[in-house]
Amino acid sequence: VAEELNVRPEDIAKEIEKLTDKLKQMEKTLEVFINKNVQDNVAGILRSIKNIKGMDVVINEIKNADSSFLRKNADSVKDRLANGIFMLVSEKDGKIALITGIGKSLQAGKFDAVRILNDIGADFGIKGGGRKDFAQAGSRSGPKIQDILKKGEAVIAGYI
Repeated sequence: VAEELNVRPEDIAKEIEKLTDKLKQMEKTLEVFINKNVQDNVAGILRSIKNIKGMDVVINEIKNADSSFLRKNADSVKDRLANGIFMLVSEKDGKIALITGIGKSLQAGKFDAVRILNDIGADFGIKGGGRKDFAQAGSRSGPKIQDILKKGEAVIAGYI
């Protein structure tokens, strides 16, 4: 271990402590970067709002995002899209992540994010779960993102 860490045997514990501290600092830096990236993504996502039958609708792909990063984006969109419905989708490493959500002012109404998500995913073998205001699913199969986006717009328009 001392050889691998390039220290004397009696300094192994100190070196491990230094490396642990460095790792914690890097994790904090990464979290700051991720949060900044989410803010930038959400600003761009919200510029793509469509008005369908008088309702704000966001249907967007976030390229190369894992489910955790997609969820952070979805949480931020949901907080800023009070009177609307959204769908975010991403593909990374052959896995598809799909999230739907309902804005705060619509949550007591007829809209159900789980039902919307499962209607969108039905043709692609994607089925998910969650709450009435927020649902997510994942799939290893490879439907085309553009097909999912097109189906999402049709399904959401059908609910409005």
